[in-house]
Amino acid sequence: MELTWKEVSNVVPTFPNLKELVLKANNCLDFGNITFTQSDLPKLRYLNLEDNNLLDFSGILEKFGDWLSLQELNLNHNQLAEIGKIYGFKELREIFLEFNEINIALVLQQLNQFPMLANLRIKNNPIQKKLGASYVRQRAIAEISKLDEVNGSEIKKFERKDCEIYYMRKTFEEYFKKVGRPHYDYEFEDFQAWCIGRHPRLPFLIARWGNPYEVSEEAREMLKKEKIAGVGGLVTLKLSASAGPFVGQDPRTKKFPQTTTIQTLKQLLSQMFNLNVDRLIVYYHSDPNEPFQILDDGQRDLQFYSVKQDGAIWVDI
Repeated sequence: MELTWKEVSNVVPTFPNLKELVLKANNCLDFGNITFTQSDLPKLRYLNLEDNNLLDFSGILEKFGDWLSLQELNLNHNQLAEIGKIYGFKELREIFLEFNEINIALVLQQLNQFPMLANLRIKNNPIQKKLGASYVRQRAIAEISKLDEVNGSEIKKFERKDCEIYYMRKTFEEYFKKVGRPHYDYEFEDFQAWCIGRHPRLPFLIARWGNPYEVSEEAREMLKKEKIAGVGGLVTLKLSASAGPFVGQDPRTKKFPQTTTIQTLKQLLSQMFNLNVDRLIVYYHSDPNEPFQILDDGQRDLQFYSVKQDGAIWVDI
């Protein structure tokens, strides 16, 4: 009907028990003309501003951010590119942002500012084509703390943990690429500073699940030597997991100095295969027809166990 907020403001206060206000396909862009307050509509829980040519979120924030009754917000089919800095919306549980102009993952971080947001619909935005629907889902779960449904699909048991750990690893990898440093030679304090404003949930996730790239000084020095050595004194091993999230995947190939201690090897393998280093068991054989040998003396090195070129390492817990 091409209604504006000026016209709507003349009508809605006459319905104090109104719970749902649907203004789909109108022209409600003049937020400065809203004259009603929450005291006029104390029970309003659902606001639909779908297809109103909205370009930014500021008007909604200014006029509805303090409404304690508002629980659902439908902003489908608008032209929103991001949400920006927000406050309030203490009871908002659902927001629909399908068919907008969202093109950056930063928006998912911004959505975590809604303290109770549990249901998000964000399909059919440029970000989905750019990053992939699966990645958008994973990142939304990792970045929005209270979320339990994305694009109509419930978050499964243990899915949040998997998504949060995956997001952590991707963020570290993004940082390593950005600063041009390998995972065994970076300053954690510098990484934390880099995360500010980019990935504000990372400190919480690291505290919750641990740093996936925390390397001891011994391992750090060993890996530096491996990089410098290039040739000689190295042995190439095929690495596989019998437990954890990497079971069934193809073996990984990696070179190690023959002076690598079993304790250092365990630490590296625990990070590589996401397994608890304290429970880790390392098996080795050089021939598929031979039985596995347990490498259990942490102070001994690969040379002591006669580890050969192209031998197989399996880890279990």
